[in-house]
Amino acid sequence: MAKAYRVIGTTDESTECDLCGKVELKVTVMLVPLDADGNDDGDVCYFGTSCAAKAAGWTVREVKAGIKRAAAEKLAAERTRRIAEREAETKAYNAWVAETYGTGAPLKDAIQKHGVAGLWAQFRATRSA
Repeated sequence: MAKAYRVIGTTDESTECDLCGKVELKVTVMLVPLDADGNDDGDVCYFGTSCAAKAAGWTVREVKAGIKRAAAEKLAAERTRRIAEREAETKAYNAWVAETYGTGAPLKDAIQKHGVAGLWAQFRATRSA
């Protein structure tokens, strides 16, 4: 019975197959072994595509599908992280504007004087200082 794995992506940083020992591979598939409960043990294994299929008991087509799925998951996680980061920055900006300029006429005057982009620049300058 083949060991259970999860594809976490590919890399060109490790160019040796952990199964057959072939070196100078253009890219290796990164697999993480799973325990009986389906949780990964954190140890990454590097295989060529054919050896990844052999080690996991999959077809090469299934390995390639796993690579695509892992890339899509990584992209979605990065997108979610960026959205959350932007929302947090916007919330902090709104609090800063309210504290610095208040509301109503003072805020309108600040926007007319500096523009919205100028207020963002001021806000970012206070965060990096």
